[in-house]
Amino acid sequence: MPRNFAIIIGAMKSGTTSLFDLLSQHPEVAGCRTKEPDFFSSSTDSAASWDDYRALWDWKPGVHRVALEASVSYSKAPWIRDVPSRIHAVPDVNFRFIYMMRHPLRRIESQVRHGLYDGWGQSLDEGITEDLLDFSRYAMQIDQYLEFFPRESVLAFTLEEFQAAPSAVLRKCCEFLEVSEGFEFEGASERRNTGDFYGVPSGVANLARNDWLRSVARSVLPRRVHHGVREFLARRLGDRKTLGRWRLNDEEQDRILRELSSDLKKLVHDHGVDAHANWSIPEVYLRD
Repeated sequence: MPRNFAIIIGAMKSGTTSLFDLLSQHPEVAGCRTKEPDFFSSSTDSAASWDDYRALWDWKPGVHRVALEASVSYSKAPWIRDVPSRIHAVPDVNFRFIYMMRHPLRRIESQVRHGLYDGWGQSLDEGITEDLLDFSRYAMQIDQYLEFFPRESVLAFTLEEFQAAPSAVLRKCCEFLEVSEGFEFEGASERRNTGDFYGVPSGVANLARNDWLRSVARSVLPRRVHHGVREFLARRLGDRKTLGRWRLNDEEQDRILRELSSDLKKLVHDHGVDAHANWSIPEVYLRD
Protein backbone atom coordinates (compact mmCIF):
# COMPACT_ATOMS: atom_id res chain seq x y z
CA MET A 1 0.00 0.00 0.00
CA PRO A 2 1.18 3.57 -0.63
CA ARG A 3 3.14 5.48 2.00
CA ASN A 4 3.83 8.57 -0.10
CA PHE A 5 0.80 10.73 -0.77
CA ALA A 6 0.45 13.99 -2.67
CA ILE A 7 -2.68 16.10 -2.38
CA ILE A 8 -3.73 18.94 -4.65
CA ILE A 9 -5.48 21.01 -1.98
CA GLY A 10 -6.89 23.74 -4.21
CA ALA A 11 -7.68 26.42 -4.69
CA MET A 12 -11.32 25.96 -5.64
CA LYS A 13 -11.98 26.97 -9.29
CA SER A 14 -8.26 27.21 -10.02
CA GLY A 15 -7.63 24.38 -12.48
CA THR A 16 -7.14 21.52 -10.02
CA THR A 17 -9.02 19.00 -12.18
CA SER A 18 -6.80 19.70 -15.18
CA LEU A 19 -3.66 19.44 -13.06
CA PHE A 20 -4.84 16.19 -11.48
CA ASP A 21 -5.67 14.66 -14.87
CA LEU A 22 -2.27 15.61 -16.27
CA LEU A 23 -0.19 14.41 -13.31
CA SER A 24 -2.16 11.16 -13.24
CA GLN A 25 -0.75 10.37 -16.70
CA HIS A 26 2.69 9.91 -15.16
CA PRO A 27 3.53 6.19 -14.87
CA GLU A 28 5.00 6.70 -11.39
CA VAL A 29 1.91 8.53 -10.11
CA ALA A 30 -1.19 6.61 -9.02
CA GLY A 31 -4.21 8.84 -9.50
CA CYS A 32 -7.06 8.32 -7.04
CA ARG A 33 -10.09 6.64 -8.60
CA THR A 34 -12.18 9.37 -6.94
CA LYS A 35 -10.41 12.61 -7.83
CA GLU A 36 -11.92 14.48 -4.88
CA PRO A 37 -12.50 12.04 -1.99
CA ASP A 38 -12.68 14.80 0.71
CA PHE A 39 -11.54 12.20 3.23
CA PHE A 40 -9.85 14.61 5.64
CA SER A 41 -12.71 17.13 5.58
CA SER A 42 -14.29 15.33 8.51
CA SER A 43 -13.22 13.05 11.37
CA THR A 44 -10.83 10.26 10.32
CA ASP A 45 -10.16 8.57 13.67
CA SER A 46 -11.29 5.15 12.50
CA ALA A 47 -8.60 2.69 11.38
CA ALA A 48 -11.13 1.07 9.08
CA SER A 49 -11.85 4.40 7.37
CA TRP A 50 -8.10 4.91 6.76
CA ASP A 51 -7.98 1.49 5.10
CA ASP A 52 -10.92 2.55 2.93
CA TYR A 53 -9.01 5.68 1.95
CA ARG A 54 -5.89 3.80 0.89
CA ALA A 55 -8.08 1.39 -1.09
CA LEU A 56 -9.06 4.27 -3.43
CA TRP A 57 -5.82 3.71 -5.37
CA ASP A 58 -4.90 0.91 -7.77
CA TRP A 59 -1.41 0.87 -6.32
CA LYS A 60 1.30 -1.06 -8.17
CA PRO A 61 4.35 -1.72 -5.96
CA GLY A 62 7.59 -1.19 -7.82
CA VAL A 63 5.85 1.02 -10.38
CA HIS A 64 4.11 3.80 -8.49
CA ARG A 65 6.03 6.15 -6.22
CA VAL A 66 3.28 8.49 -5.05
CA ALA A 67 -0.51 8.36 -4.61
CA LEU A 68 -2.27 11.51 -5.83
CA GLU A 69 -5.65 13.00 -5.01
CA ALA A 70 -7.20 16.47 -5.33
CA SER A 71 -9.73 17.74 -2.78
CA VAL A 72 -10.29 21.50 -2.81
CA SER A 73 -12.26 21.23 0.44
CA TYR A 74 -8.85 20.95 2.12
CA SER A 75 -8.24 24.68 1.50
CA LYS A 76 -11.57 26.01 2.69
CA ALA A 77 -10.65 27.13 6.20
CA PRO A 78 -12.28 28.31 8.39
CA TRP A 79 -15.45 26.82 6.87
CA ILE A 80 -13.91 23.35 6.92
CA ARG A 81 -11.62 23.14 9.94
CA ASP A 82 -8.72 21.00 11.15
CA VAL A 83 -7.83 19.37 7.84
CA PRO A 84 -4.02 19.75 8.26
CA SER A 85 -4.13 18.40 11.82
CA ARG A 86 -6.10 15.34 10.69
CA ILE A 87 -3.60 14.65 7.93
CA HIS A 88 -0.68 15.17 10.32
CA ALA A 89 -2.17 12.63 12.74
CA VAL A 90 -1.80 9.78 10.24
CA PRO A 91 1.24 7.72 11.34
CA ASP A 92 4.05 6.40 9.13
CA VAL A 93 2.89 8.22 5.98
CA ASN A 94 4.51 11.05 4.02
CA PHE A 95 2.32 13.82 2.66
CA ARG A 96 3.07 16.59 0.17
CA PHE A 97 0.73 19.34 -0.92
CA ILE A 98 0.26 21.18 -4.20
CA TYR A 99 -1.62 24.47 -4.07
CA MET A 100 -2.50 26.18 -7.36
CA MET A 101 -3.95 29.66 -6.97
CA ARG A 102 -5.88 31.83 -9.41
CA HIS A 103 -6.33 35.60 -9.63
CA PRO A 104 -8.57 36.09 -6.57
CA LEU A 105 -11.19 38.13 -8.42
CA ARG A 106 -11.47 35.64 -11.28
CA ARG A 107 -11.62 32.77 -8.79
CA ILE A 108 -14.49 34.46 -6.95
CA GLU A 109 -16.39 35.06 -10.18
CA SER A 110 -15.94 31.43 -11.18
CA GLN A 111 -17.17 30.20 -7.79
CA VAL A 112 -20.26 32.41 -8.01
CA ARG A 113 -20.97 31.22 -11.56
CA HIS A 114 -20.57 27.58 -10.51
CA GLY A 115 -22.84 28.05 -7.50
CA LEU A 116 -25.54 29.72 -9.57
CA TYR A 117 -25.41 26.96 -12.16
CA ASP A 118 -25.61 24.16 -9.58
CA GLY A 119 -28.28 25.92 -7.54
CA TRP A 120 -26.37 26.32 -4.25
CA GLY A 121 -25.08 29.84 -4.82
CA GLN A 122 -26.49 33.34 -5.05
CA SER A 123 -26.11 36.25 -7.43
CA LEU A 124 -23.60 38.97 -6.66
CA ASP A 125 -26.61 41.29 -6.52
CA GLU A 126 -27.32 39.68 -3.15
CA GLY A 127 -23.87 40.54 -1.80
CA ILE A 128 -20.37 39.12 -1.48
CA THR A 129 -20.38 36.27 1.00
CA GLU A 130 -17.52 35.60 3.43
CA ASP A 131 -16.67 32.22 1.92
CA LEU A 132 -15.85 33.91 -1.39
CA LEU A 133 -13.23 35.98 0.40
CA ASP A 134 -11.88 33.24 2.66
CA PHE A 135 -11.29 30.78 -0.18
CA SER A 136 -9.20 33.51 -1.84
CA ARG A 137 -7.09 34.15 1.28
CA TYR A 138 -4.33 32.04 -0.16
CA ALA A 139 -1.63 32.89 2.39
CA MET A 140 -3.99 31.98 5.22
CA GLN A 141 -4.73 28.61 3.61
CA ILE A 142 -1.01 27.87 3.15
CA ASP A 143 -0.16 28.93 6.69
CA GLN A 144 -2.56 26.42 8.23
CA TYR A 145 -0.47 23.63 6.65
CA LEU A 146 2.82 25.15 7.76
CA GLU A 147 1.66 24.82 11.37
CA PHE A 148 2.01 21.05 10.97
CA PHE A 149 4.29 20.42 7.98
CA PRO A 150 7.66 21.80 6.86
CA ARG A 151 7.69 24.50 4.20
CA GLU A 152 9.29 22.17 1.67
CA SER A 153 6.23 19.91 1.79
CA VAL A 154 4.07 22.60 0.10
CA LEU A 155 4.45 23.58 -3.55
CA ALA A 156 2.52 26.76 -4.37
CA PHE A 157 2.14 28.39 -7.78
CA THR A 158 -0.54 30.15 -9.83
CA LEU A 159 -2.93 28.93 -12.50
CA GLU A 160 -1.63 31.76 -14.66
CA GLU A 161 1.94 30.39 -14.42
CA PHE A 162 0.60 26.96 -15.35
CA GLN A 163 -1.30 28.34 -18.37
CA ALA A 164 1.70 30.35 -19.56
CA ALA A 165 4.25 27.53 -19.26
CA PRO A 166 2.50 24.19 -18.57
CA SER A 167 5.52 22.00 -19.34
CA ALA A 168 7.77 23.96 -16.97
CA VAL A 169 5.21 23.80 -14.16
CA LEU A 170 4.66 20.08 -14.69
CA ARG A 171 8.42 19.50 -14.50
CA LYS A 172 8.44 21.45 -11.23
CA CYS A 173 5.63 19.23 -9.94
CA CYS A 174 7.54 16.09 -10.95
CA GLU A 175 10.64 17.31 -9.14
CA PHE A 176 8.53 18.08 -6.08
CA LEU A 177 6.93 14.61 -6.18
CA GLU A 178 10.32 12.96 -6.81
CA VAL A 179 9.19 11.21 -9.99
CA SER A 180 10.87 11.24 -13.39
CA GLU A 181 11.00 14.78 -14.79
CA GLY A 182 11.46 13.62 -18.38
CA PHE A 183 7.93 12.28 -18.88
CA GLU A 184 6.04 13.89 -21.79
CA PHE A 185 2.51 14.80 -20.72
CA GLU A 186 -0.12 14.55 -23.41
CA GLY A 187 -2.26 17.63 -23.97
CA ALA A 188 -0.42 19.79 -21.46
CA SER A 189 -1.00 22.95 -23.51
CA GLU A 190 -4.72 22.39 -24.07
CA ARG A 191 -7.14 24.80 -22.40
CA ARG A 192 -9.75 22.95 -20.37
CA ASN A 193 -12.90 23.93 -18.46
CA THR A 194 -13.22 27.29 -20.18
CA GLY A 195 -16.72 27.88 -18.80
CA ASP A 196 -18.75 26.96 -21.90
CA PHE A 197 -20.06 23.94 -19.99
CA TYR A 198 -22.28 26.20 -17.90
CA GLY A 199 -24.59 26.27 -20.93
CA VAL A 200 -25.20 22.53 -20.69
CA PRO A 201 -28.39 21.33 -18.94
CA SER A 202 -27.58 20.33 -15.37
CA GLY A 203 -28.59 16.69 -15.84
CA VAL A 204 -26.03 16.25 -18.60
CA ALA A 205 -23.42 18.14 -16.58
CA ASN A 206 -23.94 15.88 -13.55
CA LEU A 207 -23.39 12.80 -15.69
CA ALA A 208 -20.20 14.28 -17.14
CA ARG A 209 -18.89 15.05 -13.63
CA ASN A 210 -19.54 11.53 -12.32
CA ASP A 211 -16.22 10.06 -11.15
CA TRP A 212 -16.97 6.55 -12.44
CA LEU A 213 -18.03 7.78 -15.87
CA ARG A 214 -14.99 10.08 -16.03
CA SER A 215 -12.75 7.10 -15.23
CA VAL A 216 -14.38 5.00 -17.96
CA ALA A 217 -14.08 7.87 -20.45
CA ARG A 218 -10.38 8.32 -19.69
CA SER A 219 -9.70 4.60 -20.15
CA VAL A 220 -11.74 4.18 -23.38
CA LEU A 221 -11.48 7.50 -25.23
CA PRO A 222 -8.32 9.18 -26.49
CA ARG A 223 -7.54 12.16 -24.27
CA ARG A 224 -8.13 14.73 -26.99
CA VAL A 225 -11.58 13.22 -27.63
CA HIS A 226 -12.35 13.05 -23.91
CA HIS A 227 -11.54 16.74 -23.35
CA GLY A 228 -13.51 17.72 -26.46
CA VAL A 229 -16.76 16.16 -25.23
CA ARG A 230 -17.52 19.01 -22.81
CA GLU A 231 -17.13 21.66 -25.50
CA PHE A 232 -19.26 19.63 -27.92
CA LEU A 233 -22.06 19.27 -25.37
CA ALA A 234 -21.90 22.95 -24.57
CA ARG A 235 -22.33 23.87 -28.23
CA ARG A 236 -25.08 21.35 -29.00
CA LEU A 237 -27.04 21.12 -25.76
CA GLY A 238 -26.56 24.49 -24.13
CA ASP A 239 -29.83 26.03 -22.95
CA ARG A 240 -28.28 29.51 -22.59
CA LYS A 241 -30.18 30.04 -19.38
CA THR A 242 -29.61 33.20 -17.38
CA LEU A 243 -27.71 32.32 -14.24
CA GLY A 244 -27.74 35.66 -12.49
CA ARG A 245 -24.94 38.17 -12.08
CA TRP A 246 -21.57 36.58 -11.46
CA ARG A 247 -19.21 39.22 -12.85
CA LEU A 248 -17.79 41.69 -10.35
CA ASN A 249 -18.21 45.38 -11.01
CA ASP A 250 -15.41 47.91 -10.48
CA GLU A 251 -16.56 48.91 -7.01
CA GLU A 252 -16.76 45.28 -5.87
CA GLN A 253 -13.32 44.50 -7.27
CA ASP A 254 -11.79 47.41 -5.39
CA ARG A 255 -13.56 46.46 -2.16
CA ILE A 256 -12.45 42.83 -2.41
CA LEU A 257 -8.82 43.67 -3.13
CA ARG A 258 -8.75 46.04 -0.17
CA GLU A 259 -10.25 43.29 2.00
CA LEU A 260 -7.66 40.78 0.74
CA SER A 261 -4.78 43.26 0.84
CA SER A 262 -3.07 41.96 3.99
CA ASP A 263 -3.28 38.36 2.77
CA LEU A 264 -1.92 39.33 -0.65
CA LYS A 265 1.03 41.11 0.95
CA LYS A 266 1.73 38.02 3.07
CA LEU A 267 1.51 35.86 -0.04
CA VAL A 268 4.16 38.02 -1.70
CA HIS A 269 6.51 38.46 1.26
CA ASP A 270 6.21 35.07 2.99
CA HIS A 271 5.46 32.72 0.12
CA GLY A 272 7.15 34.35 -2.87
CA VAL A 273 4.06 34.62 -5.06
CA ASP A 274 4.34 37.76 -7.20
CA ALA A 275 0.74 38.96 -7.20
CA HIS A 276 1.62 41.98 -9.34
CA ALA A 277 3.42 40.00 -12.06
CA ASN A 278 1.07 37.01 -12.06
CA TRP A 279 -2.23 38.79 -11.65
CA SER A 280 -1.51 42.44 -12.54
CA ILE A 281 -2.85 43.47 -9.15
CA PRO A 282 -2.04 47.18 -8.72
CA GLU A 283 0.75 47.99 -6.28
CA VAL A 284 -1.61 50.11 -4.19
CA TYR A 285 -3.09 46.90 -2.77
CA LEU A 286 0.35 45.40 -2.09
CA ARG A 287 2.14 48.23 -0.30
CA ASP A 288 2.97 47.93 3.37
